[in-house]
Amino acid sequence: MRDDGAAEAFRLMNNEGKAKYLGGAFFTKWLSFASMVDSVGGPRVAPILDKRVRDWIASSTPMVQPFKLSTTSTADYRRYLELLDAWGGPYGRTRVQVEQSIFILTRDRPADS
Repeated sequence: MRDDGAAEAFRLMNNEGKAKYLGGAFFTKWLSFASMVDSVGGPRVAPILDKRVRDWIASSTPMVQPFKLSTTSTADYRRYLELLDAWGGPYGRTRVQVEQSIFILTRDRPADS
């Protein structure tokens, strides 16, 4: 994570570094907490990609086709990082700050809303 960034850490944890029974939604949480060295919302913190975030993005993106992400695909995790950068960059927000906003938007809402 420190040397090669969030996407490469995801790729490693999804392949040769895989822990038995731990899927992408869990190990992105682990990567996130493990990367909170300097701050909890800094630019080097790995964002979490779980079902809540994935479903919100798919239902909230105003594209012709929903922006669908898999919690088990390295390519999709890279797309997720690019999306967070695109949404946050113009406003000086880090990936994790954008992601925290998504969590706030989905908090206390039924899963199907």
